[in-house]
Amino acid sequence: DTEHAPTIANPSPVVTYSAPTPEPVTDVSPWVFTAKGEEVIRELMMCAVPHNGKAPIPCLLIGESGYGKSVVVREVARRLKRTYSALNAHPGMDISLLVGQMFPRPMPEGGVTLEWEHGVLTKSIINGDIFLFEELTRAPMETISRMFGPLDQGFGYYNIPEAGIDDIPIHPDWWFVGTANPAGRGYQTARVDPALESRFGWIIEVNEPLADEAAIVSNILPDSQYPMVGARLQRFVFDTRRNDNVGDDMGVNTRDLVHTANLISRGFKPEIAVERAIVSKKDSVADGLRLLARAHFQGKHDINTASAQEVIEEVVNNDTTTA
Repeated sequence: DTEHAPTIANPSPVVTYSAPTPEPVTDVSPWVFTAKGEEVIRELMMCAVPHNGKAPIPCLLIGESGYGKSVVVREVARRLKRTYSALNAHPGMDISLLVGQMFPRPMPEGGVTLEWEHGVLTKSIINGDIFLFEELTRAPMETISRMFGPLDQGFGYYNIPEAGIDDIPIHPDWWFVGTANPAGRGYQTARVDPALESRFGWIIEVNEPLADEAAIVSNILPDSQYPMVGARLQRFVFDTRRNDNVGDDMGVNTRDLVHTANLISRGFKPEIAVERAIVSKKDSVADGLRLLARAHFQGKHDINTASAQEVIEEVVNNDTTTA
């Protein structure tokens, strides 16, 4: 219906290099880090800034979900008083999320014009922010290939052919950090593309929690208010990690531990909190997790001395006696 079609006042993109003011990094960190976490933070801080006229070093953290990979990057931003933007990759993501796209804008005199609005990656490159690209191994190849230019150390370049823009200057403070889960193990990820991997100047495999879980749980569930609840929750998580040979990975990560502690602090019963924050995400081992949670939160055992088998036997014997 051409009668109601919008008038394109200017088919050429109106390119705007300004970006909205990013959220300031908070001055107070809610996280407490382990010695390994602090070591990773120190190394990242050394990579995050220009040095002797050279750009910051692109970094990649590979490890289990919830072990604190993205948290340490945010902590680096906080300590350096830098702003950052973040985006989670997924197989169906559109490249426009990163680079930008055209949007129709009404004109005061009537009609419509097309304006180009930068995506989150483009804005960070222009402003010199920290860009955190999470779960990058889940991204489609079209997205991965767009990282090659800006990540070329010493020869970086950035073009947006969709907008007809060439040679966007890369801010000297711009810093790219990627996170990735290990290939396989139910993450639906592939190995890091070799061409992309070669552009990272610093890579680490994270195989343990970087946050001090005991300190964080104690802050959320102080023993004075929640006697032994925090300790039993931590022992429950510890035992799930010792039993990850049962089908899918049974181990609870740091993120879900914190989710559970937060629910308990809001008045949820511990077993219900475990159900909502942990069991709901692990269907294949749900029954084992429920049994283990019940054993720890209903059991009378000494959490410092009882073995995982003794803990389970206690709740099973109680069930048998009750029946």
